[in-house]
Amino acid sequence: MIISLLITYMVNPVPVAGLFISTTNGTRTAQATTGGVSYERAKTMNRINGYEIRQTEISPWGSFVLDQSGPFTISVIGANGCRTAVTGTF
Repeated sequence: MIISLLITYMVNPVPVAGLFISTTNGTRTAQATTGGVSYERAKTMNRINGYEIRQTEISPWGSFVLDQSGPFTISVIGANGCRTAVTGTF
């Protein structure tokens, strides 16, 4: 007796994303461009005894105000749920 098994799997592509930083009236804004249906930015609010307290901001447009200096990361979520990240420094 011969038993065969066919396994099919699909690999979903990660979204393609870029980063654009602009300054308008003294306010800097980071814009994650193209490729996503939702965008997230984890913002470090404080550091205590080696731990970070973070706030997650969510944007359907990928636009975030940069109000703290230092590196930042914006997660780009595609329609299929796959994620990629763009990073920058303010």
